Amino acid sequence: YADVTFTKKDADDSVVLPGAEFTIYRDSACTDVYKTLTTGANGLVTFEDVPNGTYYMKETGSPIGYQNNDAKYTVVVKNGFATITAPNGVDNLEGNASDGYVINNSAIVSDIELIKTYNNQHLSTAELLAATEFTLYRVYDGITLGGPIDTASPVWNETRGRAVVSFDNVKAPKTGSEI
Repeated sequence: YADVTFTKKDADDSVVLPGAEFTIYRDSACTDVYKTLTTGANGLVTFEDVPNGTYYMKETGSPIGYQNNDAKYTVVVKNGFATITAPNGVDNLEGNASDGYVINNSAIVSDIELIKTYNNQHLSTAELLAATEFTLYRVYDGITLGGPIDTASPVWNETRGRAVVSFDNVKAPKTGSEI
C-alpha cells in the first residue's frame, strides 16, 4: 500500500489550483473506478492507502478558468511507493516520488475587444483617441486583485467606422472573479 500524492498548479505562475478532480482507475480503458478526489485549497490531493498494482489516472474535472487535461497517467504502487508517469508527449508532470509530484495546468486565455463610441462633437477623432485609455483589472468579490492586467488605447478601425480596444491573451478569471 502507498499514498498517491501530488499538487495541481498553474503552468505559468505555479499558483496552486483547488477544484481539480482526479479519478484513479483499475483498468487501462478507464472504466473501473477505484476512487475520485478533488484538490483542496492547497492544490493537493492524496489517494490514501492504494493497494499494490498498476492504475491509470485522469483529470476528470478541471478547475474553473483552466483547460481540460485529457492525459492518462500511469500510477504504479509497489513496496510502499507510488510512481506517476505521464504518457509520451505530455510535459505537464514534474517531480518524483521522493520530492513530490506536480501536475501543471494551463489557463484558458482569450482576447477581449471593446468598442468605444464617442459623443463629444468638439474634438477630432484623433484627439479623442489620444485622450482615451482603458485599464484591465482582475476583481474578486468586489476587491481589485493586484495591479492592472493590461492597458490599451483605442485605435480607429476604418472597416467598422469606430474605435476599438483590444486586450490579447488574457487569462480567464478564477471562480468568483471578474474582469
